[in-house]
Amino acid sequence: MKFANRKICFSKEKNFFEKLFAFLIHYHIIHRDLLINSPLMDATLIAAIQATTSQKSDDTRYKTGMEVEVHQIIKDGDKERIQLFRGLIISMKGKTQLDKVITVRADIDGIGIEKIFPINSPYISKIVVLRQFKVRRNNIGYIRELTGKAARLKEIK
Repeated sequence: MKFANRKICFSKEKNFFEKLFAFLIHYHIIHRDLLINSPLMDATLIAAIQATTSQKSDDTRYKTGMEVEVHQIIKDGDKERIQLFRGLIISMKGKTQLDKVITVRADIDGIGIEKIFPINSPYISKIVVLRQFKVRRNNIGYIRELTGKAARLKEIK
């Protein structure tokens, strides 16, 4: 199988990619002509894989304005431990379920800390929704500058 006369992967992984391309062509996920001599081959392949694995039911699990507790797996040498990060989701990015990324903000000792978590990361064991606030925007980044009473949000019960 030709791959547009360029190296896509290392020699160890070549067999894997050949099997993947054959699978995608066999089940008519992508057309054979897209793989040969196409500059958009990589983008087309990624879009085809994301289309097969996207889940519409999980799109509304997390929303901006939710207070969440993210259980993140941290590796310290040979050991693994779970570190909790509790904060407010201030933005969500990503078009497909595999691309979804949330930005969580927490105020720790008067200092604002923001972490960006990919939802489908293997280093995220779970995300627990603690409560939800009423927000009218998809990105509430303006909350960074607010302090005191101005930074309060109304909770949805």
